[in-house]
Amino acid sequence: MNKKICSVLSGLMLVGISATAVADKPPKAEVYHCGCVTVDEQTATATAELQWKLLSISTKSKGHRNHEADDLKICMYVDENLAAQSIELERGFDDCEPIGNDLLLGVGQCGVVSPVPTDSCEEV
Repeated sequence: MNKKICSVLSGLMLVGISATAVADKPPKAEVYHCGCVTVDEQTATATAELQWKLLSISTKSKGHRNHEADDLKICMYVDENLAAQSIELERGFDDCEPIGNDLLLGVGQCGVVSPVPTDSCEEV
């Protein structure tokens, strides 16, 4: 009798845990992120730069509200001697949501035209 009760209770607990995990999953939002990209890694012309990336993130994410224009970002890359290098770059823009979206608290919408992924977002 004890085994049956334990089995039933264990089963109910698993169903409850999995239902809670599914119910708590926040919706996703898109954000244009100004982030590091390596260029020509492991060559004589290796470097890093800041480029736009379109990311799908949790609407509960808070980090992108802190990615603002004029912030300094350390980007890493590997040179032709396989040595790790770093370069300090300045963001030219805030991270932003596509036009018409307003899902991320503290993250503004992009301007009239949304950024193009792979375009530079460095301060010039």
